[in-house]
Amino acid sequence: MTVMLPLGFIALISIPVVWIYPDRHMHVADVRGTADEKARLARWRNAYNRLSFLGRIRHSIRRTARQRKRKQ
Repeated sequence: MTVMLPLGFIALISIPVVWIYPDRHMHVADVRGTADEKARLARWRNAYNRLSFLGRIRHSIRRTARQRKRKQ
């Protein structure tokens, strides 16, 4: 119980942060990607950094809706 409560609290905070700020954590292409993949990832991060906080939320909601639509 003493481990589960702090881990649950950390999860409650970290999941939305990663959902809204996906450009701030490492991706597979950062480590094992080709030069072209790394360049595309850099361009994506550059474009994503220009979004405002509300723009990031809007983009995340749309991305989630597209993923759900694709699964159907």
